[in-house]
Amino acid sequence: MTLPFRSLNPLLLLGLLAACSGSSTNLSMSVRTGTTPGAANVKPRALSGGGGVNLTHVRMVIEEIKLEPASASGNSSDGGVQGEDVVSGPYLIDLSGSALESGLTQVFNVEARPGTYEEIRFKIHKLSGGDPQFPGMAGLSINLDGTFNGATFNWTSSLDEEQRKEGTFVLQDGASNNVTLTIDTTKWFVDRNGAPIDPRDESKRSIVEDNIKASIDAFDDDDHKGHR
Repeated sequence: MTLPFRSLNPLLLLGLLAACSGSSTNLSMSVRTGTTPGAANVKPRALSGGGGVNLTHVRMVIEEIKLEPASASGNSSDGGVQGEDVVSGPYLIDLSGSALESGLTQVFNVEARPGTYEEIRFKIHKLSGGDPQFPGMAGLSINLDGTFNGATFNWTSSLDEEQRKEGTFVLQDGASNNVTLTIDTTKWFVDRNGAPIDPRDESKRSIVEDNIKASIDAFDDDDHKGHR
């Protein structure tokens, strides 16, 4: 699975830049789709979107990622780091085929500054123009293919949303550092009462977008369990 740096299929390409100077350590990012570890998919090579929806292709554009340090005191014995790590994208989550059944998957390794961080932020943002590395994503931030009660559909959005996830993200020098991003698709196409949403119903678009925003989490996961 060797692809250009800006677009890693079938899952996610993110990046965390190391500081211009000072020590660095290895950091991997993993992705888990669905609900909890061991939860079965609705059918092979599909994710449940809830409400009778099966998702066969999920694409999402991430514009940038930031790690906010827990201490502004600079690199020190207490694990503090000075200044946030920022990565400008865009990067692409691209899930289809066997990637939809793979559960927890490590998607990349980078060098980042050792230290303790208290927040990870990432921005979902539409792609401003066409790019061959992002097929079908011009002007979009989310593009979904699937079936609803057996009929195929395509659902797209230009959602612009910054996600903030607080926690303790510890990057130790020379250790196996990993952060897991979880995306629970199973409630995307249901309303607050659990009633199904037809993906073709434009009047329910904002509900689906809110469901997507609420479905994403990120946490320190050095043991690669895929859950907190």
